[in-house]
Amino acid sequence: MSELRARHEIPLCEGGAMKGAGFIVALLAPIGFAHGAKQPAITDGPAIALMRYACLGPCPAYSVTVDGDGHITYMGESNTGALGVRTAKIDAADYAELIRSLSALTSYQDSYQNESDGCEARWTDHSHFMIALHSATANKQVRVDLGCEGKRVQADIEALTKLAKRIDDSLSTDRWTSYSTQTGGYLAGMSEPKE
Repeated sequence: MSELRARHEIPLCEGGAMKGAGFIVALLAPIGFAHGAKQPAITDGPAIALMRYACLGPCPAYSVTVDGDGHITYMGESNTGALGVRTAKIDAADYAELIRSLSALTSYQDSYQNESDGCEARWTDHSHFMIALHSATANKQVRVDLGCEGKRVQADIEALTKLAKRIDDSLSTDRWTSYSTQTGGYLAGMSEPKE
């Protein structure tokens, strides 16, 4: 298991669901605590996490979380325009809409990674992502291997990929993930994180 993946594993409580502030701590810990950042405020409101893992090519590897107060925490690991921790805030109405759109997450199985999950074929050089949601009505985390192919799971993987894109779009992660192949690094206006 890669160091990035190991740092971003989210432990599950009994029954596969995490509860309350413990869930949010588990979501935020890999981002800030592992890199010496100041501990974020913990809330009891809904929380969302999206983690994208590296592939054997230039796939961006990063995680982004948003807590119940709309505080966004991004952690760029590799192949992104911004490496390290970045923070922002999402508008309350936009956040409420994002939470509503993610309510469908509970209808999917927990994993799309192995033969037992419905993958008839698996391409090991593809990226993976994980979406986690904690709210008053849902505690769910879904892991997707984009190299998983199978008739039974293809529609789910496509829908989950759209949900991941919805998170990225709603949280404007492209401000951090955009990477210039022409300059080989940070885009105009971006700078390396200060230590």
